[in-house]
Amino acid sequence: MKTGRIVRVATNPKHGTFGTLVLEGQPLCNTLEPYSRDNAVGLSCIPAGQYIMEPQHSSTFGPGTYTVTEVQGRSYIRVHKGTYDSHTKGCIILGEKLGEINGEWALLSSGEALKEFKEKAAGEKILLTITEAY
Repeated sequence: MKTGRIVRVATNPKHGTFGTLVLEGQPLCNTLEPYSRDNAVGLSCIPAGQYIMEPQHSSTFGPGTYTVTEVQGRSYIRVHKGTYDSHTKGCIILGEKLGEINGEWALLSSGEALKEFKEKAAGEKILLTITEAY
C-alpha cells in the first residue's frame, strides 16, 4: 500500500480549504476541499485523520477514480478535477497551481494534476493522512 498525506495550509469559508498532496514522501500537487462544516455530507472537508484511498469505478468520473473510504458518516468522497470550492461537493480536487480567477481562490491545471496523480498512484490503495498546518 502506498502512503499519502494532505497537509492543509489555508482555509476560508468563502474559498474552501487548500493543501498539498504528498505521495510516497514527494510533494505532488495542490488540493482543494470545502471549508469545514462539521463533516456535513457534500458540504464539508474531510476531518483530519487517517483514511484509505482506493480506485473504484464512478458513474460520474469513470473507472480508476480514487475514493476516500472510512470517513465516518460519509461516502462517495472522490478525487477529481475542478477549479473552485463550488466544484468540490465534499470531495478533493487536485491542481498544479494555486491562483485567483475573478476574485475567487482557485486551483489551476487540474486535469494535468489528476492525470499525474493517477499515474503515480498506479491503481494501488493509499493510506492517506490528513493534517492541518494553520
